[in-house]
Amino acid sequence: MDKIRTTGIIKSKIYHGTVKYIVNVEVNGCIVEAQSCGYSSKTKSLPIGTRVEVDYYVTPRFGRPMVEILDERIIPCSESAAGDLMVLKLFAILIIFIIITCNIFNIK
Repeated sequence: MDKIRTTGIIKSKIYHGTVKYIVNVEVNGCIVEAQSCGYSSKTKSLPIGTRVEVDYYVTPRFGRPMVEILDERIIPCSESAAGDLMVLKLFAILIIFIIITCNIFNIK
């Protein structure tokens, strides 16, 4: 999967807990409509009509055009969820510790 660095213009946004952008990208002189990966809705949203720098690629499995927006103001969901997942892991460890402690001391 080779990525092509180019520019595109945001055509629309899709909200489903995350924000995905539909971007018109110029590739080899042709305008291609591509979808971005999901970005965190907690960070700044890019307005429609904004020119952005993107990495354009075609997914090998479905052959669908995709873009990765290269903007430091927005965060891909995989990066924004890391803190939330850490809290969830710590909570699970705490619950397991409480269950083991109760079983050792026969606390009911």
